[in-house]
Amino acid sequence: MSMLTTWLESLAYEIQINTQCLHTISPKSSCQNCSVACPQNAITITESKAAINEELCTKCGACIPVCPQSSIQGRSPERFTVKDILLVDEGHPPPGVEELLYFYKKGIRYLSGNEDAQISLDTTNRLLLEMGLEPIKKSVIPEALEAAPSYSRRGFFQKISFEGRRLAAESITPVAWQFNHEVFNMTSMFDKISLYETIIDSRTCNLCEACFKLCPNQALSLTEEGLEINQSLCNGCSLCTDVCTIGSISVSLKARQAGKSSLDVARIDCSGCGSPFYVWPDEITEECSFCRERRQRGYLNPNGN
Repeated sequence: MSMLTTWLESLAYEIQINTQCLHTISPKSSCQNCSVACPQNAITITESKAAINEELCTKCGACIPVCPQSSIQGRSPERFTVKDILLVDEGHPPPGVEELLYFYKKGIRYLSGNEDAQISLDTTNRLLLEMGLEPIKKSVIPEALEAAPSYSRRGFFQKISFEGRRLAAESITPVAWQFNHEVFNMTSMFDKISLYETIIDSRTCNLCEACFKLCPNQALSLTEEGLEINQSLCNGCSLCTDVCTIGSISVSLKARQAGKSSLDVARIDCSGCGSPFYVWPDEITEECSFCRERRQRGYLNPNGN
């Protein structure tokens, strides 16, 4: 198959959203990453799903890297490089934190163009510094562009777009970097590094278990041995904070050594319904929260007491 054929097929590729979308998992999800990133407002979000309007979608791919669940399948935005410089033309969507971290792993150390990427660049550099790595620096227009005097800067990028992947591969990109929807997953971005920090406030948490049951990455677990948070599995989707009705859990973007944290809990059999439930060690109660609420409201429990 020729490169031209492959390129033409890629233009016809439909961007799809699979069932890993947070809105499919829970209607309480507040995630708006894809709709905010879409420059054409082609993505609408309801309580049960995110949907793409094919008539508005230009397949720019801006929605793909920002999905914490990697649930949007397609080709990510076209990016061009000169040595260790990432070129971002004004006509392309600016890269987010996920893309910048990905390109950093591939050897990119400079960013040239599109001032709209400054906020993402600042956040990315904060994470890199937290990991003890050198930040990405801003660069002037590289020599590769200056060497093409017959084209304006915008014209140079337009020429690349029109001539397709062959010109990009031969004159700019030293290696054909293949993109897919999973390479931007923050949980596997850097070995032994967590990019999110999850904290549970034991002073207010009632151990209802909603966050443990809905966490798509099983970063939260509750056993007789304790409440465990596996920071390395957290992808920052924040579904746990969305389903917590009392605001006892928080998720923040912070680079740190991957690891697990745990809190002591005790397992008790409810005196009302007999079902097991968890409490904090210093909490004295014989009833689960459901039986306690039923009693306070004057309802009968399942055993008729």
